[in-house]
Amino acid sequence: MATATAVIEKNILKPSKIVSLTTFFSKYATAKDGFKYEYNNGIIEKTLRMVTKKQWFIIDNIERHFAQTAAYKRGDTIFREPEVWTADLQVRAPDMAYLTKKQIRKEPDDEKTMSPFLIEVVSPTDRMYKVNAKIREYFNAGTSVVWLILPDSKEVYVYTSPTQIQVCEGTTKCFAGSFLPDFDISAADIFNR
Repeated sequence: MATATAVIEKNILKPSKIVSLTTFFSKYATAKDGFKYEYNNGIIEKTLRMVTKKQWFIIDNIERHFAQTAAYKRGDTIFREPEVWTADLQVRAPDMAYLTKKQIRKEPDDEKTMSPFLIEVVSPTDRMYKVNAKIREYFNAGTSVVWLILPDSKEVYVYTSPTQIQVCEGTTKCFAGSFLPDFDISAADIFNR
């Protein structure tokens, strides 16, 4: 029986298969097959969906807490797996991303979207070197804060740069940056069942 990691490694499309952005958006970005597809300079990166049913409560806790903020009241939201552009030929789908009402209402072809605040939930099949590379991509593309949520250890790594990290656990509050001053939630509340 194959392990989840072996299944993922087997399902990553090989570098020799280069596809266009048009093909990515028409065939892969909307696929409903249980995998998450990201575009990296012509290569499709296929991984298992990161947030599983046993982690849904984490997403629910974050969304419910965000619904109490001024940003939510003015029409901003946190989306699940939106397409964000980390470079001209790089489209990622973080587990959650904060988007303003203006970003949500813009015409699809107006501009490439990037969020100032992103959330990734780490799964047992994630490889740290890939997670680290994505965090660097996010900051290079202009994000300000990334939360890396580790469900097994009940920790949240709050990155304000690729090298500036605060670890939140228990009652320690996780913050989302100055653009969301009233959105802070303790690690305990994120992991509360």
